[in-house]
Amino acid sequence: MLARKILLATGGQEDPADLFSPPAWLLLIKARAARSGLIRAYTHLRIEPGATLMAISEIAIQSLAVLAVLTTAYLFLIRPQLKRMTEHGLLLSSLNLGDRVVTGGGLIGKIVKLEGKNVLEIELSKSVRVQALRSSIESKFLE
Repeated sequence: MLARKILLATGGQEDPADLFSPPAWLLLIKARAARSGLIRAYTHLRIEPGATLMAISEIAIQSLAVLAVLTTAYLFLIRPQLKRMTEHGLLLSSLNLGDRVVTGGGLIGKIVKLEGKNVLEIELSKSVRVQALRSSIESKFLE
């Protein structure tokens, strides 16, 4: 059936012995593309048996290159960020009354009140207290 389609697609100009070779499907694709005007048909060229093996090896090399890029991106970009996020989450869960902290805006103060899970009251000076979200705390202030 495939041989008949190729003969019809190429106008019957192919040698029937070539139609049963492994790349017969490639000739069909080229013939259809040539009829639609996408590419020029080179159906008279024969594909050598080693060409399929070379194509497979090229695909394998390209796949390995893509895999190497993705692995490098994971190791140098994603993994360190996940580690920082985990450490920051541990810091936020370990905040207690009396801890000196630095907010995301650079304010340094002491935690004087914990309001629920997400809100802290921070004393910046004796008469100045501000409320801040727990997630806005960058680090503990070490003198």
